[in-house]
Amino acid sequence: MGYLPKRLFLFLSTLILFPAAVLADTVILKNGNRIKGIVVEESDTHIVLQFDREATVTFSRLEVAELQLDSEEERKLLQTEWAGRTETLLNTLAAEGPEAIPDILTEAIAPKEAVASITVGVPSSATKELERLLSQGVWNSRKTRHFVIYYQDSSHGKAVAGRAEYSLEKIVDDLRIRRKHDWNQTYTVAVVADESQWRRFLEELGIQTELTGGFAAKGGRRQIFLYPNSIPYLEVAFPHELTHLVLDEVAGGKKIPLWFDEGCANYEGGIIGLDEDLLVASVYAGKHIPLQELVTLQGYPKDAERIRLFYTESEKLVEYLIGQFGRRRFGEFTESLLKTGDFEKAFLSVYGGKIGTVKELEQRWLQYIIE
Repeated sequence: MGYLPKRLFLFLSTLILFPAAVLADTVILKNGNRIKGIVVEESDTHIVLQFDREATVTFSRLEVAELQLDSEEERKLLQTEWAGRTETLLNTLAAEGPEAIPDILTEAIAPKEAVASITVGVPSSATKELERLLSQGVWNSRKTRHFVIYYQDSSHGKAVAGRAEYSLEKIVDDLRIRRKHDWNQTYTVAVVADESQWRRFLEELGIQTELTGGFAAKGGRRQIFLYPNSIPYLEVAFPHELTHLVLDEVAGGKKIPLWFDEGCANYEGGIIGLDEDLLVASVYAGKHIPLQELVTLQGYPKDAERIRLFYTESEKLVEYLIGQFGRRRFGEFTESLLKTGDFEKAFLSVYGGKIGTVKELEQRWLQYIIE
């Protein structure tokens, strides 16, 4: 058993403080989840829901049981709140710097009442963090083929169990790493419904409570800790963190390029177009992060706006490669990149017949962004 690594994983652009009780459009999924936001696109096949100022998630119509639409006035109130929360957070980052925030997946914090009836035993393979968490309060557990889910609210256990295997299959298929993935191992997910317990848990780990809604423990631990709230934690936080764990496993101890780790996690978390307006404006002004710099970054940028650009550009690069050349080639690229750690070498070995140089890739990628 060991402690969580000091550096976890930061998903900065969806930072939200305590949400107010403003009504909004609501997507009700067939698994019982209710996700609030503003519907920005609707068709016979899908619904696109905005859940923060510049973040959206796309649902297939096959997943949706009901769609409830609110008034235009209520939507405007919600947009005003998003803008205010983002402004507050960015001011904090500008004043204190990103080093003041732990490297974690950051989501909204919202009160939830825990409902549970069965006390579960602590698994023998638990780390000290998980053991300490499960020793406090009353917990239930559910098992699927590759997951053990500990929960306090029965709706959370059911929801995660219903989504977990699908998310794992999708990540492995999107990245085309089925042969590399170890299907004999299981993942542990702990969903903390009680706000005070979640805060105490984070404080014991030295993690900033106001900015944290979930994180993953890497280094072979295969553990995800979640705090459910009004934003779609199953569609965003869970697959984002699971992607980090899957990549960590496939890398086999080798260092994963930072842009690739976060870009894939954002892509799988459904964060399409996050901060896209900022990215487009930065490209036009020549203030974006150049491709060569992006793919060689060893740490997160120090400036708040550059952090937002880093996450958005990383996701957009993954989106571009998959969308333009398909998942099969992206799988080959993934394997080569994780093996060598060299972006140019991996890129030319897979895409060299389509795009001759990295410079040409950057030109096409930037054109893709502004179009």
